[in-house]
Amino acid sequence: GQTGPDPGRFAQVWLRDGSTPNGGSWVSSRAMSEFLRRTPESGSRALGWDTPERTGSGPSVFGTLAGARAFGHTGWTGTMLWVDPDRDLFLVFLTNRSLDPRARHSLTALRNLRSELSDLVIQGASR
Repeated sequence: GQTGPDPGRFAQVWLRDGSTPNGGSWVSSRAMSEFLRRTPESGSRALGWDTPERTGSGPSVFGTLAGARAFGHTGWTGTMLWVDPDRDLFLVFLTNRSLDPRARHSLTALRNLRSELSDLVIQGASR
């Protein structure tokens, strides 16, 4: 199969409120709302997704330009998928290199890279 385009198709379903490109329904609006609901106890985390942190130390993996309703998920190897309904935009960043937890500042460097990449994608899409 074609695994490369699949994360993009998955993100598009979330941009379309659960609808597939052929008009079918993959997930209900109610389920989507539950997956995106944050609580005071969960901080920036929702059920299965992360959302932009507007406070805290360091840059957000969503960058500085993502909409308030953006959500996404990151992976240990550097991967990232985020969806920004406010901008009708998504980003899929696939990598296959694990971080070296012994390396100094490796998580900070990855967070900065994700933030910069996110802003570059949003800037490019805005042109």
